[in-house]
Order: sequence, then C-alpha cells, then structure tokens
Amino acid sequence: MKFGNQIPKNGLRFAASAMSIRAVGCCVGVVLLVGIVLVTPGAAATCTLPTPVKPPTPTSPTVLMLENTITAQNFGSPTGTGSEINFAGDCSSLEAQQAMAPPLNLNVVIVNDAAWGSMTQSDFASYSAIVLGDPGCARDTTPITAAQNNSGTWGPAITGPVAIIGTDPEFHFNAGVPIATAQLTQNAIAFASLTAGKTGAYISLSCYYENAAPATAVPVLSPFGSFTVQRTQWDVSTVVASGNALVNTPHVLHDADLSNWGVSSHEGFNSYPPTFTAVVNTQQNVESTPV
Repeated sequence: MKFGNQIPKNGLRFAASAMSIRAVGCCVGVVLLVGIVLVTPGAAATCTLPTPVKPPTPTSPTVLMLENTITAQNFGSPTGTGSEINFAGDCSSLEAQQAMAPPLNLNVVIVNDAAWGSMTQSDFASYSAIVLGDPGCARDTTPITAAQNNSGTWGPAITGPVAIIGTDPEFHFNAGVPIATAQLTQNAIAFASLTAGKTGAYISLSCYYENAAPATAVPVLSPFGSFTVQRTQWDVSTVVASGNALVNTPHVLHDADLSNWGVSSHEGFNSYPPTFTAVVNTQQNVESTPV
C-alpha cells in the first residue's frame, strides 16, 4: 500500500545535521555491544542534581540536561531479573547514565526551568552538548516549555552536531527494549558532544506530537530552521545512512534493533531544513512504502 502526500517525508524518524556528519567521523569495525553499562557518579564522571541556580562554568567535558525532559528511575538488569541498582534523583535517568558511562565518561549537570531560563548564550556554549531527553512518552510539549521560551538564547550556542529523534527511548527502556534504547541514547549523546570546541545538541521529541496533524510546526527546533511533523505510530525502521555516527558510534544499530518496540516512532517529519539528513526511516508495516 502506498501512502498519500500527508505521510511524513520518507517516514523520517531520526535526523542529524548534514554539517555534523562531516564534522563527526565514524568508526570502522565497531562491535555491537550486547549489554548496558551503568555507573554511579564517581572519579570518571560526575552528576550534579537539579538546581534552581545557574551552575558554574564547567572545566571539563560536560553535558547540560533540562530536568523536565529526563526521568528519574530505578535501573534493573536488561532481562528484568536480578538486583535493581538505585540512584538518587535525576542522575538515575537513562540520559545521565549513558552520558556518564564508558566510553563517553562525560560529566552531567542537570538544571530546572528557573536555572535554564537564567542562563546566557555563553553559559550554554560552555557545555559539550545540551540534552532535551525523553520524559517518558510525554504527550504534550509541557516538559520543553523552558527550552521553547528561550530558544533564541541557547539556539545560537549550538555550533556542533545536532541529533533529533522522533521517539521515546526512556519509556521503551522500561517497557521491554532495554539494550537498543540505551545504545541509541548513548549514540545520540556521543554524536552531539564529541566535536572538540563545539556545543552540540541531542533532542528527543518523545511523544509530544503523536496526535499532531500533518505539517505541525516544532517551535523548539526553530534555532535550526523550519521543521514540521505529524503523528506516525509506526514500528518498522530502516537505517538509510549506516555510515552516520548516530547509528554506529559507539554502538552499531541495525534495522531490527530499532523496530518492533510496540511503537518505534511517534512522529515523522513532513519537512526539515536541507542542512539535515535522514538517518533512519520508519513505516507502518513491511508492506507499506514511505513516500
């Protein structure tokens, strides 16, 4: 079955800046890891809990996360059995844990809406990346209100790679897909943060637009150009740019890893700037053909 013109362009699920692809080299011979590395904050990486006060300028590679876009949780083993590992506060979020875990070993600073709103462009530019993560399949844009309100401040600070993902890895991490979701999250943070001297961004659209009509604008992405999305709720994913670091560094991700999550994508892009390129497409089922 062929979809009509209102289906998102190429059924796009993941996007990455084309300029970023040139800036971030990919690795050859990366082995798909079959486990999740969980670390507590320590000598290799630290995590600063949410604060209403603007944090001090980081002195080592650090990613900045907006508190309302990440979810505190208890981590269990990938099989759902065995002892749970408990962490305090939002440092237990999937995004914070994957940033701190090897091989990234990045420090994490988490700020609440008030602190985020008090920061200047130069404050944001002092971080390796900013992260607007997945608050557990949120179905409206309330979690990113602070980021939307001052996009004119943090947006110009983003001079490095940008990864945009139209799905909810944190939710599916706790809903039966723990390995691929953790690996995708770490890849996205790595993609955004590992260009020396640049500040990148990893932005999950979670489930914000899962009920959106075709050609719905995405204000939080306005610093990077004009994006429009619509509801997809699709489950069959195809990697269309396997050489892109978003799907091969540090973990190699294949079609099967990104498919059959229950709902693998919640929004698809009708349009996006020419400086961005599709990395993974999704479609409704194996018979359907994305337009």
